[in-house]
Amino acid sequence: DWRCDQYQWINNGSSSVKLEGGDQLQRKYFKIKTARKNSSKKEKATGSTNFTRAAYFLESNRNLVLIRYIGDESSYRSLSHGNSKKETEFVRTCPSVIQQIKEDCDNGLSPSQIFDKLNAANSVPSGEYIGVMNARDVKQVKNITTSVKSEKKLSKDEIYNLILLGYHLEGFVHEIKVFPDLVAILGLPEMLDVFNQLLDIDDTSFSVCMGYDTTFNLGDFYVTPLIFRHVLFESKPSIPLAFLVHERKYQKCHERLFDYIAEKIPKITTKKIAIVTDREKGVSNAISKMLPNFVNLYCWNHLKRDFKFWLQKNGAQSNEISVYVQGLVQILQSDKDRVEEVINDVTEKWSQSAVNYFNTYLKSDILGHAAKWVIQQFPGLYNPFSGITNNASESINNVLKLHVNGKELPVDALVLSLQLLQYRYFTIFNVEWQVLVSTNY
Repeated sequence: DWRCDQYQWINNGSSSVKLEGGDQLQRKYFKIKTARKNSSKKEKATGSTNFTRAAYFLESNRNLVLIRYIGDESSYRSLSHGNSKKETEFVRTCPSVIQQIKEDCDNGLSPSQIFDKLNAANSVPSGEYIGVMNARDVKQVKNITTSVKSEKKLSKDEIYNLILLGYHLEGFVHEIKVFPDLVAILGLPEMLDVFNQLLDIDDTSFSVCMGYDTTFNLGDFYVTPLIFRHVLFESKPSIPLAFLVHERKYQKCHERLFDYIAEKIPKITTKKIAIVTDREKGVSNAISKMLPNFVNLYCWNHLKRDFKFWLQKNGAQSNEISVYVQGLVQILQSDKDRVEEVINDVTEKWSQSAVNYFNTYLKSDILGHAAKWVIQQFPGLYNPFSGITNNASESINNVLKLHVNGKELPVDALVLSLQLLQYRYFTIFNVEWQVLVSTNY
């Protein structure tokens, strides 16, 4: 950020000197720019030594910089940007601001939302730093976000390689659609067979339970694993059944995955199966439409998290939030014949705005998808303390991130990684299963 001092400079060389103790003192020199570069004639910008800048820093600590200005500051004349045909003065925005814009873009904020965030009342810089310590305008933010998205855009080579992988990965890649958005359905046929066999077991002492949750930051796309709990093992491990790779979180993408699973495992459409999600509307609608016999259970952690977020946004203090959330848990834990009574007892202590939020956004979801008696339809799923959570799916998501060492990958490389990961699950499962069968025999 020290470079953004509202002057325009030309690099005038650098030097270094070795200090006692072995550290290096780096020195960079700049002369003031007196004429901008003529882009049409490819002429170099010219500068003057009447006003210069020197920057000094230690190689061991490049974040601590000493700046020295020498000469006649009045020799500087404001200049426009080198690529601009206008004569308006160009002021460079600090790299830290640009980096913040890029991070907010990765988090899904729109250019106008990012600009409003940077120009919030508590973060507006003083007059001389406007446009330096914050974004100049929405257009600048839009240009940066467009550049970020362009850099991450799936390349033709990635798509081509992905299609080639579809022919070579022995059935792992089931379907690829590339227009208007990328949608790919992945999964080992052997794992589909395992789940199919699990559905054949007729035992009311346990319940088949599935989970579905989206993973972020694996690349310029989303990965949503569909998992199942293998109840025949004592530890009831969660195993990925299939993966959906998609560019946008559209309902139709989830519908295609569920339709494919129903096509490959027809009996799934006849059984009452619990699937745990985080209340994402597109996912809930897709399950209701494609797998109407499924019971969609909503994660208690997400319900509490959403309520906390609303309370914080509306100015509630931490001690108040704790009381509100405890009341929400009481409602979740109540029996069916007493739930309305508990709701009345709990909400009469809340503010009217909190009651309105609960009635509008939480009550129907709790009574239909998260209440104690809804979960207890399925033996072994209800926990008296945590109810039902999507922790199994989130654990698989964490495994995915660890599997790629926390890096974002191109889609073709990620598909190879997912295949390797699922093969590892299948191999371990196979070994354990053989031991279990042989022991029982």
